[in-house]
Amino acid sequence: MVPRKNVLALEFNHIEAQVFSRYLTADNRLNYLGNYRIASGLWNNRYPHDVVFINISPDNYRNCVSFLRNYPRTNHCQLFFTANTYFDQLTQLVQTNANAQIMMKPLRWEYLYSNITASKANAIQPPLDAPSLNTNYLPLIQEFDQCTDTGLSSWIKKSGKIIIPDPEMDCSDALGRSKAFATFFISTITRDLDAPVVTRLSEHYNNLLLNLKSISRTKSLLRLLEQFLRACYNTIHPSYISIDEERIADIKKRIAHYIENDVDFSLESIAQEMYISTSYLSRMFNKIENLNYKDYILNLRLAKACHLLTTTNQTVEEIALHCGYRESSSFSRAFKSRHLLSPMNYRKQQTQKYSDPSNT
Repeated sequence: MVPRKNVLALEFNHIEAQVFSRYLTADNRLNYLGNYRIASGLWNNRYPHDVVFINISPDNYRNCVSFLRNYPRTNHCQLFFTANTYFDQLTQLVQTNANAQIMMKPLRWEYLYSNITASKANAIQPPLDAPSLNTNYLPLIQEFDQCTDTGLSSWIKKSGKIIIPDPEMDCSDALGRSKAFATFFISTITRDLDAPVVTRLSEHYNNLLLNLKSISRTKSLLRLLEQFLRACYNTIHPSYISIDEERIADIKKRIAHYIENDVDFSLESIAQEMYISTSYLSRMFNKIENLNYKDYILNLRLAKACHLLTTTNQTVEEIALHCGYRESSSFSRAFKSRHLLSPMNYRKQQTQKYSDPSNT
């Protein structure tokens, strides 16, 4: 009989704890130990643990660090750090815990549940020890650090031959080698990266682990590895910004919709919707658009103002509100700074322009 896995939750609120209880107590392979505050010390009476979920934030970070310092390090225990937002210390936690993974909320239950319920017989186990991983894969990963856009395809092809040297290899063995490489690859390349980048790489890694469970052919596995490695490259290398370009295109659509429909928004609210930090959004916008985020918003607001001044009889005060300005004086200053005319004089100029028969 397979022993039940002990699952512990720490620092979750009452509603989240109820979700854990509903999911985990219904499975007779799991033993849900409950949700506790770290400071209470009650979790210590529930040892040993096979899986620990830790809800972490900048507010309780110190408690989490204290817990990890005093927590017995075992090879089999999985640690899942869950968080609502990015912050720098997340990187440090992942780097110092080999069995740790970051999961940004909302939690992906299908991935978590499939991992914690997998028996040791069915789980994909890395077949190589740490020295072998260093010998086989570290030079390859060092090449990845120096890889360029044009050399990426050849590097991925070379990697596939090293990870799976025999195309006729049994698929279960190939899966084990692939997971061992991916785990070593992620833990190596994330050592000196910023927290938002580490979190995105962790998402790629989580997706790979989830998709590995449905792979039954070596060729499909190689394609999946290629997708994973390209996604990691796109995330790390600033010169390869296709993913960021897609994000910026989405952000521009949101901004245009908000301005057109008089919806109040800010840089912070847009960043929260996209699950990225405000500083990263600002840098990404400057790089791709070659334009400051605030200047881009100003251009759209003033373009809308010009349209309303030309096509409607609304007052300057009304137009200011429609363009995101609470005070008409601020709107007038911004408008005059851009067009060298006050809003009223701009309207007069446009009215004369279109009423003059010589301009028709």
